[in-house]
Amino acid sequence: MNTGNAENDIIRMEKEREGYITKLFWFALEIALIFLVPALIAVFISIEFWGKKAVWYALPFTFVLSWVIVVIRWRKINKILTKLDKDILELKKQKHYDRDN
Repeated sequence: MNTGNAENDIIRMEKEREGYITKLFWFALEIALIFLVPALIAVFISIEFWGKKAVWYALPFTFVLSWVIVVIRWRKINKILTKLDKDILELKKQKHYDRDN
């Protein structure tokens, strides 16, 4: 039987998943920066070069740009976490199947 190997794989993958959960905390901070930095740049550039009224045109653009960046980053992280969860579930099913046979 290969149950010892499957158990080690499950433990390794669960630790890897927990590591990504910790990374989600840092991702939350990154999201704040993704929205803050482009907005500050847009406000500074708009006021410096085009006047205060241009800020109202620049901010919606930076807001949409920030959401695009966040969605791309989230899809990447979610894809990895989904694959890890699927692999862990498969190994647990295999472990139970091997134990029953």
